Amino acid sequence: MLRKRLAGRFLRTTMLSGVAAAAAMPAVAQDGDTIIVTGSRIAREDLAAPSPIARVDAEQLTLTNTINSEQFLNTLPQVVPAFDSTSNNPGNGTATVSLRGLGTNRTLVLVDGSRYVASGPGGVVDLNAIPTALVQQVDVVTGGSSAVYGSDAIAGVVNFILKDDFEGVQLDVSNEMSAAGWDANIFNAALTMGGNFADGRGNAIVSLSYTNREALFQGDRDFSSDSLFDPGPGGTEFLTGGSGNALGGQFISNANTNNETTGADPDDDMEPFDLDDEAPGFLNAMGDPFFPCTSAGAQVCSNSVTFGGATPNPNGRRYINPGDQYNYAPVNYLQLPQERYSIYAGGSFEVNDSIEVYARGIFAQSVVDSQLAATPVGGNFTVNLDDPNLPSDFRDALVATYDYVDPDPCTDGNGNPTVAGGVCLDASDVQDRDGNGSDDVSLFAARRYNDSVLGPRNSLRDTSSFQIMTGVRGDLSPNWSYDAFLQFGRSSATQTQTGNISFSNLVAGVANGTCNIFGVDTLNDACATLINRTGIITSTVEQTQFVGTVNGTLEGFKAPWADDSVALAVGVEYREEFADFKPDSVLGPDVRGFNASLPVSGRYDVYELFMETRIPIVQGVPGIEELALNGAYRYSDYSTVGGVHTFAAGAEWSPVEELRIRGQFQRAARAPNISELFGAFTNGFPGAQDPCSAAGGFGSGEGQAAICQAYGVPAGAVGTNFQLSGQIEALFGGNPNLFEETADTITIGGVWQPASIDGLVLQVDYYNVEVEDAITGVPLQLVLDRCYVAGDTSTCDTFFGPGTRSPVSGRIGAPFLPSIGGLNIAGFKASGIDFQANYSFDLSDIGTVSMVYYGNYTLESSFQIDPSAPVIDCVGYYAGNCGIVANEPTPTYKHTMQTSLVSGPLTTSVRWRLIGGTEIDPSVFDPATQTTIGDLSDDIGMFNYIDVTLQYAVNENVDLTVGVQNITGKDAPLLGSTVNEQANTFPATYETLGRQLFVGASVRF
Repeated sequence: MLRKRLAGRFLRTTMLSGVAAAAAMPAVAQDGDTIIVTGSRIAREDLAAPSPIARVDAEQLTLTNTINSEQFLNTLPQVVPAFDSTSNNPGNGTATVSLRGLGTNRTLVLVDGSRYVASGPGGVVDLNAIPTALVQQVDVVTGGSSAVYGSDAIAGVVNFILKDDFEGVQLDVSNEMSAAGWDANIFNAALTMGGNFADGRGNAIVSLSYTNREALFQGDRDFSSDSLFDPGPGGTEFLTGGSGNALGGQFISNANTNNETTGADPDDDMEPFDLDDEAPGFLNAMGDPFFPCTSAGAQVCSNSVTFGGATPNPNGRRYINPGDQYNYAPVNYLQLPQERYSIYAGGSFEVNDSIEVYARGIFAQSVVDSQLAATPVGGNFTVNLDDPNLPSDFRDALVATYDYVDPDPCTDGNGNPTVAGGVCLDASDVQDRDGNGSDDVSLFAARRYNDSVLGPRNSLRDTSSFQIMTGVRGDLSPNWSYDAFLQFGRSSATQTQTGNISFSNLVAGVANGTCNIFGVDTLNDACATLINRTGIITSTVEQTQFVGTVNGTLEGFKAPWADDSVALAVGVEYREEFADFKPDSVLGPDVRGFNASLPVSGRYDVYELFMETRIPIVQGVPGIEELALNGAYRYSDYSTVGGVHTFAAGAEWSPVEELRIRGQFQRAARAPNISELFGAFTNGFPGAQDPCSAAGGFGSGEGQAAICQAYGVPAGAVGTNFQLSGQIEALFGGNPNLFEETADTITIGGVWQPASIDGLVLQVDYYNVEVEDAITGVPLQLVLDRCYVAGDTSTCDTFFGPGTRSPVSGRIGAPFLPSIGGLNIAGFKASGIDFQANYSFDLSDIGTVSMVYYGNYTLESSFQIDPSAPVIDCVGYYAGNCGIVANEPTPTYKHTMQTSLVSGPLTTSVRWRLIGGTEIDPSVFDPATQTTIGDLSDDIGMFNYIDVTLQYAVNENVDLTVGVQNITGKDAPLLGSTVNEQANTFPATYETLGRQLFVGASVRF
């Protein structure tokens, strides 16, 4: 289905991209002796970089059958997994990367050293748009790089470097599937063509690729087929549970609502769900009342439920028989289906020795499906007692809950008999409230609308993105060169959401008998037409960028003890960002199903000046083979936040030629994105207490009465219970007054390449990243406390100025609504030690061994939601508070190690992935015992995965590859309800498909 949807558009866009694009900006920047290294704009004669770099080459991607780049990136220890092919809920069909777990919006994604267009108003790049088949290497630079690349590079940079000198024709085909069920198939094909022309002065390349990833459901695996719940301390196994919105419906009669004027039981007036009444208000899916303590097994008893005689659960009263709970897990995706087409075209041409023109174009079309269980709906309904859809025993039970006080239940106040369903009624108890001639009652119904005429909720994301670049570069002199390019990118997405339900139409349909909600699969086509809603969300993102640089050395300007002159790069940059996110009117507050979406639209631009330098101080003396200083500075003038300064300063010292020690301090920044600035406001009703009222803790702040009066509370109301509701209405959305986030990054490390061990390179780097003024959504209670308790007048002026309180009562709420946007109040810290080792050596006559190891030991991964909140460190923990930011486990230690043996035509590769153990965050408590949940799921042990690949060169034109990932078939950890994740585990961190097999072939002409 997806293939047919895409085929026509792909053919049309192929022609457009071929005309618009023609080549990548290559890694070689000047002549054959100097190169540009990611993280710097200074041309260098070697790969030494001022910042730590983890480099992944094309061979590693091939040997691991990396089809989508996030597959490999998520295995690197510098990365905490974000959205990927398993991200069904939460997820939006994109694939993203988050360095150090600091957030996808704080990781800058580059292609050949330039920005790639984002996929939405949040400014995050969808990695699905980058053609993996053409990737020559991926550089991961950790630590801030804003002085070099600008905003967003707070956690670091991921730079995809594409092939730019390809000659010939190459076809790559692979197919991957899970051996656990011979399913989850992934097919990929790529055709690349390129060559030189004009006596080698020009090169052109075109690459086409296609990916088809099949769906896998949680119901296809035993560990994820049920919704599992942790019983807490003392439990021996998980409980199979689900949603209280049962398939046939859970019904609660609103008896007191209908009896408020009849002299009914006053206790019932106060507690509409009182289970101790003679005729309880709870009914199961088939309409049978749950009487207190009358049967074995699951039962309602004293406002609680027991399982087989176990201790009653004290957490409220709205429980039903577990057999009536809906298992929502099976229809959710464990692997999201995807169909993707991409095309890359590029070229370069040397006009003369001083001028080379180049261009490139990338187009990608990706369709990704997400699916959730059918829509749950809970709410109040009016049901007519003569409704033929209403089962007779259910009608009798409903009527019984209303018949409390009338001494003569068979006549009304005028002496007329009242009979309905064989039960004598009193007209003051059961009445015709909707005026249709039939007595009716009010009930609360919680039901899962999994009827065959509706089906599950489905979200289909269809994304088209392209980016075109054209530029010119060359030499100004033997020591100076220039590079200038202009690029434009556009991403368009259409998200179609089906399975939504109009609540108002459902209420009307139940009242008039069109919709039968009493039982399983009872809705008909007429009801489906009445209540079914399909929502469309469209988004467009555009990015325009111009960058011009000159790069060279100041000949003759050098230190007395140095041989090399000072190197310098200076440049200018202009960038404009535009985003427009439009949900249609269907996705409003009346619709149940997918979360309501708000429109976002905005634009900003930035003018920038930057420079970078490297200053050799001492070279070629005993004990100081080289000592050099480096620095960078960027001034950015944003149309939104104004002027922003970022800079970097560091030093490199080589006591001997084989050892390089480096250290750097960087000040990075991130300007607020369009969503954070211009998100539309909508009303919300959070639980909050007004500090100006008695119930809100009045008197806890100094001078509180004066502050309350100054911002609209009448003097006579201050300190009284004038704020009647614990839910205070306010508006929430973007904040155009946000300013930039800043981050200070320190890296200290070294690179050792011992002459005595040929082929060995070791890197060790300490990093420390501290983010201040981070942008976060703000709880209303925090804003109230900062204004009225802490006495922060700037907060008061921003959120509680004139018109946000009633001039009569002093209350907050409609129509006096404060507007709460995001604020620069959060903080993040990440520190640790990165390790990288590369070793290549000959093993006698057997062949050549190559090893690459990436490791990380995390010292701190903490956040503070606001300056008054505690600092929460998540190293070694998962879930609870530690699920707020990264939403994935944060092990203390993690590594990936790949070893390959090339013996003649055969290459054997083994990859070892290790994920350190974690424990549940201590903030996760069992409310019954106030102790940490955990006999079953408080500890995730160390996980090891082994992947094996064999590649055989049949001849110089054909390579065949076969591989096994997770060769031991290790299962993911089973976590149940302890975590707010999907599939009872963390599918982005741990393998969920079991043992996976892949085969591939590469043919060159």
